[in-house]
Amino acid sequence: LLKMRDQIEEVTKKILPDEKINTVAYGCTSGTIAIGEDKVKEKIQLAKPECHVTTPITSAIKAFKLMNIKKIAVFTPYPESVNKTIYEYFSKKNIDVLSFGTFNLNLDTDFANIDPKYLSETLIKANFFCLLKIYYLIYEMSYCFIFFLNVPLLSPSSSEAFV
Repeated sequence: LLKMRDQIEEVTKKILPDEKINTVAYGCTSGTIAIGEDKVKEKIQLAKPECHVTTPITSAIKAFKLMNIKKIAVFTPYPESVNKTIYEYFSKKNIDVLSFGTFNLNLDTDFANIDPKYLSETLIKANFFCLLKIYYLIYEMSYCFIFFLNVPLLSPSSSEAFV
């Protein structure tokens, strides 16, 4: 994940070269956590000065603060080493992770090849069934996999969410 840090500026320069862009979304949750939100923003703005920068985890944290969410459940496809950094990240942001589920996979290609039926069954067994509606909505829109860190769902208590 840290290898991406050195490529962010160069890759960003290739997005509409010499054109001003309003916003760049860096779509890697685990990469953002590993590299650091500020460093990702800095690298992107070296290539596209004045643009806004967002990431899935940045948006999630902002939403949690806005909705006063302090307790979450997380499900990821990531391996244990990545999950540890995600858990620690939320802890540093004063967000309690009440439950953490994972497929414990190592490769992006493995993430994208998870059978939707198997995912549904796994989430139901792990009591993450509230995520299924979001997953199916996105899957039906032809996206192949959702990283559940991206979409908070409110629970009956206004201070809890499932992501």
